Amino acid sequence: MFANQQKFVIHPSNEFCADKNFKNSNETENQIILFLKNTYPKNKMLALVFKPLIKENLIGEDLFFHDFANIHVADFCVFVNNRFGKSDKTDTNMLKLCKYLQKKTLNFLV
Repeated sequence: MFANQQKFVIHPSNEFCADKNFKNSNETENQIILFLKNTYPKNKMLALVFKPLIKENLIGEDLFFHDFANIHVADFCVFVNNRFGKSDKTDTNMLKLCKYLQKKTLNFLV
């Protein structure tokens, strides 16, 4: 403990032993899945798209992307559901987000 420079934290008995970031991640996942089920009840592919994004903790509790605070989950869903290249008005922030996700080399396979 002292020789290895490790720190241990004691928590109250009414709290879980899990890391707080894990708890927030789990709550965020539940919020995103609930949003997808309510907004797009028949679209099962969106859940597959968001699974790696949730796993990498790229989305906050407010359902905005951490590194792109002006892009909401709903905006990303609209972007994914629309055909790529059909609109000349593609948002530059959305393209930056796609390039960011490409750099992360996320695996979208089940």
